[in-house]
Amino acid sequence: MGTGTEDDGQFELAYASWRQLHGLFLEVPAPTQPDMDARLARYQRAHETDALRDFGAATVVLAGIGKTLADSTRFFGGAGSVLEALIFLLTCVLLVAAGIFSLARLRRAVEHRRLAQRIGTESVPWSRADSMFADTRDPDVRAYLQSVRGQTRALRRAEAAVALERARGGGPLADASEQAFAAHVRGRDGVTRRELATALLCLVSALAAGTVQFDPDVLVPGLLLLGTWAFADLLATTLQLVRDPWTLSGGGNRCRRLRLALAGDLVTEVAVIAVVIATTAGILTLSA
Repeated sequence: MGTGTEDDGQFELAYASWRQLHGLFLEVPAPTQPDMDARLARYQRAHETDALRDFGAATVVLAGIGKTLADSTRFFGGAGSVLEALIFLLTCVLLVAAGIFSLARLRRAVEHRRLAQRIGTESVPWSRADSMFADTRDPDVRAYLQSVRGQTRALRRAEAAVALERARGGGPLADASEQAFAAHVRGRDGVTRRELATALLCLVSALAAGTVQFDPDVLVPGLLLLGTWAFADLLATTLQLVRDPWTLSGGGNRCRRLRLALAGDLVTEVAVIAVVIATTAGILTLSA
């Protein structure tokens, strides 16, 4: 799990929290009670932040859908060519995709909020734990429970849930590397396909706007929706940086690298928004 140096202690704790509570890894010897409580605090805050990110992103995109629907009446009202009809159909497809995205993010926001409320430092009495794991034969689970008992400490409810999931046949994540943790924190792994598609669409729109075969204004609703979608990503990344649920600020080199990656995501998202705004402004100016 890394070098374990004091300089990287904050990253080690954040990574270990994610690896155990999200990745279902049970390490032996088990973490001490103060360490377990610190892991739970980070994981709870991460779920709270994810709930805010998903709710904020969904709300912004829903607002963009409403704006696009309102603009479509104005921009497509006089559409008459086959190309304009095709652009209208593509805009409708984009609206459906954005709607599905928003509903999925709203559902995830509710799930994250529910999980955050269930995570705490409440413990499970050993009498109940013995009953829960009486038939468990998984050696990793048995070794973990024995390690916790050997520390003469309480078994936290959340870590008991992880052990129970493993006892029921659940396996750890196939990829629980530090790179996978970084991608989980960022909510992405580099530039997304949607951002590339948005930039490409802006380029095609700018080149097509100079032709006389169709009214370039019909491109505006779709571009504005894509710009709103990019703004939703920007909001989500900003929340991750500002709230810092994994307590990476002020940490060692790996903490700094992860926060720099988040800052790089911000730059990408701002650049996409700027390209959309510039393209839309150019189209509106051209058709004025």
